[in-house]
Amino acid sequence: FIVAAAATPGVQVNIDDDQVLATYEDNLQIQAIFNGVTLFCSICALVGANRYNIPLVAINLLWYVGSFIGGSVVLATTANEINAETDNTTLLVIPNIIVSAVITMLFMYPHIGFIYEVKVGIMSAETYPREEYSCCCAPGARRV
Repeated sequence: FIVAAAATPGVQVNIDDDQVLATYEDNLQIQAIFNGVTLFCSICALVGANRYNIPLVAINLLWYVGSFIGGSVVLATTANEINAETDNTTLLVIPNIIVSAVITMLFMYPHIGFIYEVKVGIMSAETYPREEYSCCCAPGARRV
């Protein structure tokens, strides 16, 4: 699902202008930086979940919001820059932002649930054996 969304082009254009190509490549570097920070934040969330540490999980949650906003701005900026420099551009910005928002919310949901359960005491190192039954991938979990 994510691969399909990532493969959906935000801007469809035949690039034959050097200035347009330079703009496109500059924005690819920004996306590479976003991806590096995303990897770091994801590792923080994994470590945080393993240790029942809310701040580490929240780092990734906040990054989801920040990366969605940043990615949307970069997408819109790139599309506008390319559109200003060429006339044969088909812009698909809004559908990509909507798909990105839905995927971001799907990734945020388990983080919010985990933070809530840790905060109210439902999930902790002590209560995990009691809650393990709800995980379908846990050894000995009841499969319905």
